[in-house]
Amino acid sequence: EIFGDRLFVTVPRWRTGVPASLNYVNLKDNSTKSPKLIPYPSWAAHTPGPDGKPEIVSPFRIRADKCARLWVLDNGKIGNLENNTTKFLPSIIIYDLKTDTLLRKYVFPEDQVKEESGFANIAIEDTDCDKTYAYAGDLGKPAVVVYSWEKNESWRITHHFFHPDPLACDFSVKGHNFSWTDAIFGIGISAPNPDNFSTLYFHPMASYNEFAVSTEYLRNVSVA
Repeated sequence: EIFGDRLFVTVPRWRTGVPASLNYVNLKDNSTKSPKLIPYPSWAAHTPGPDGKPEIVSPFRIRADKCARLWVLDNGKIGNLENNTTKFLPSIIIYDLKTDTLLRKYVFPEDQVKEESGFANIAIEDTDCDKTYAYAGDLGKPAVVVYSWEKNESWRITHHFFHPDPLACDFSVKGHNFSWTDAIFGIGISAPNPDNFSTLYFHPMASYNEFAVSTEYLRNVSVA
């Protein structure tokens, strides 16, 4: 993700030994050498606290909105590819990109996180800076968690379109055959439509189809 003269890069803690999982590269750096990753917003944000959890655990996708905020979808897992995975509740962390300060950290309620949950992608509907919505896809237990900036609350929506297509789960890469059953993964959002809602585009990782839904439906808490 690019904002101003910075390119933001996530390094998920899939294995131990990752010092900082959210970084940036200075685009004004004209060096011919590989650029250094600079921890964002600081080293302190990646340092474990008394409970063993840093402010930022393990983000995957991030988004900068038109309101100069960086939205970080933190999966909350350390060591996904190891036997001793450490799990914290997923969260959405929002930073002010003008001051590089923490605006808010919203931890998902326990009832919106399932045993198999894995949050990897996020879309931001920033038509109104005070009424921004975030849409986080759960690829492990098919769902979309909708977060309201104004209300500072979230709700979980399920639908069979979020599930992987059983006919699209067989993969073959260089002679290696395997089954891949990730659910909703790709997420994108349109500009506002005439009704002032946007269209959320999405697809499961294992699927041949692209789907779309109006955010008018997703914003409706009663469908959760």
